[in-house]
Amino acid sequence: RMKQDIRRSLYQSAKVVKTNIKTIMREPKSGVLKPKSSLRFRASPIRRSAVGEGLARETGRAEKRIANSNIKNNTIEVGFKKQNDFDYVKYWEFNGRPTLSIAGGRSLKDIKSIFERNLKMDR
Repeated sequence: RMKQDIRRSLYQSAKVVKTNIKTIMREPKSGVLKPKSSLRFRASPIRRSAVGEGLARETGRAEKRIANSNIKNNTIEVGFKKQNDFDYVKYWEFNGRPTLSIAGGRSLKDIKSIFERNLKMDR
């Protein structure tokens, strides 16, 4: 029963982090204005992201690559699937646009409450 509760908590936590990644990519940015041609999507911010902000959503390609791994040894990974030899999202994560780091920080409180709710010992 405990293993089921842990697995459920991990999957729910991954869902929270993925939602926060999308929110970060869609929120207003303070960088350079985007050209009109890249504003085809309603969820796309008008500006590019500045250093320290998460990636700005351009066409939705990066957002479609948000995924989580299967649970192994009571761990789950959430991030962007690698697309080709040059991993654009990984490059920016470590060069000034920490999308995953920001999403992880915003998710901690919710993740804690998920585990507390699912792993109550008085059941």
